[in-house]
Amino acid sequence: MTARGRSIRAAATACVLLTLLAGSAWGEDDHFPFGPFRMFSRTTKSTGRVTASRIEAVTTEGRTITIADARLGLRRAEVEGQIPRFRRDPALLRHLVAAYERFQPDAPELVELRVVNDISRLTDGRVTSHETRVVAAWAREGP
Repeated sequence: MTARGRSIRAAATACVLLTLLAGSAWGEDDHFPFGPFRMFSRTTKSTGRVTASRIEAVTTEGRTITIADARLGLRRAEVEGQIPRFRRDPALLRHLVAAYERFQPDAPELVELRVVNDISRLTDGRVTSHETRVVAAWAREGP
């Protein structure tokens, strides 16, 4: 390799390293991979609350089922990121039902869909109470 090539490679390496260093010090999640991805860089406090979201549905037979996000063709973070929108406009949940029916054509028809938060309160790392809250609900209109 020529001296010029080594210089260009060294400058590019220095630029990437400086960007990573600056991102680690001042970056936000939006700067990933040059900034920290905080979702994986923190621990849960041993006293406080932990909230986990899930999607529940009611079939035409009246059975309540939990729907894995993958069965909607989405990742959990994609669904959780939309929770404020679902809270403001629960009718948007019909799009999740449509996705479910598209990805699971042989599954039972859904007549209701709910986004539910399971909230666990911790004291010194032990669960002291558990609460379930419906964040948003959508029901299919009559026949």
